[in-house]
Amino acid sequence: EFELDSVQSSRARVCVKELDSSSSSSSMSR
Repeated sequence: EFELDSVQSSRARVCVKELDSSSSSSSMSR
């Protein structure tokens, strides 16, 4: 289960990075 948590964390980070890149202005506004 720990491995899954690690993978999910990595995926979440990638998702956040992509979202930040896609809507950086929205993130900066916040």
